[in-house]
Amino acid sequence: MKERGYSLDAIRVLACVMVVVMHSPIPNENMKTSLLLGGLSYLTAPCIGLFFMVSGALLLPIKETTMMFLRKRLKKILYPVLFWSLFYIICNLWVGKMNFDELGRVLLNIPFSAQGNSVLWFMYTLTGLYLLAPILSAWLEKADKKIVEGYLVLWTITLCYPFLNIVLQVPEGEENTLFYFSGYAGYFVLGYYLNNYPQKIISSRKYYLICALGLLIVFIPPILCKLNYLSVNFYSLFWYLSIGVVMMCVGWFILFQRVRLFQQKSTFNSIVVELSKISFGIYLIHIFIMRYILWNWDILQSLPYVLQIPFCTLLTLGLSYLVIKVISKFSFSKYIIGC
Repeated sequence: MKERGYSLDAIRVLACVMVVVMHSPIPNENMKTSLLLGGLSYLTAPCIGLFFMVSGALLLPIKETTMMFLRKRLKKILYPVLFWSLFYIICNLWVGKMNFDELGRVLLNIPFSAQGNSVLWFMYTLTGLYLLAPILSAWLEKADKKIVEGYLVLWTITLCYPFLNIVLQVPEGEENTLFYFSGYAGYFVLGYYLNNYPQKIISSRKYYLICALGLLIVFIPPILCKLNYLSVNFYSLFWYLSIGVVMMCVGWFILFQRVRLFQQKSTFNSIVVELSKISFGIYLIHIFIMRYILWNWDILQSLPYVLQIPFCTLLTLGLSYLVIKVISKFSFSKYIIGC
């Protein structure tokens, strides 16, 4: 902790909170056209990228043998994925969301994709990035700053494809020139880059000017789409692998690097580290706490829509923390929450 400060822990906590906020709105008939929901989803979309960036910053380049790395990392994922897949499958059977006729196919699909609840998709993607990490590590140990920047530029171009496709026809499959530069591995490398090549300190005035310009670039496209009633694919233009979301991720990452509070030991940072350690478990359980318990509370459903979201978020975070904290006290916790 003394070597890297506490900013990475704070970013992980922020990402965890973003995930819970994103999932907290209770569905209703007006949900699909809600400006509040669209804006909330867009603002919290950096959560996944920030998780991957923290992992890239902490893990790359790998300091141990490939087998030691994979054995240590995959054990922290595979057991929890199996446990929570079975847990959510049982929950779905219990509440009638799944038939026993589907059980065999669902169980056989566990090694290949998220089963029981779609929130587990993140774990499968993270597993793939862990498998790729030794290869990235060997490259990064030999690559200089310019080479890494070149990779990130090419990755950035792939993020712009959804906008280019509005006027062009850019193929996004294997036949595309930059296909192998696309995907979530870019976040891994981006986290490594920002952590190992800290941006030069600039004056506060210039920093805030850059942030203001960045915000304009990030928010003008969705606002124009909304004001002009354009029918666009939100999940293509403004989701995890979109240029606007990546810009927000970079902004949050650099902001937390600049905050002096996260560079020194304090009681506050001790709390941040504590939350960071169990954020993995909170991510895994929050959907159960929220959608199987809280969403069924009449008192929560009776609240105005703008109050449902903060109340649901706070209750989910609080209850999830308490449950995961209790689980972490047992020796078998590594099989459930990876720690």
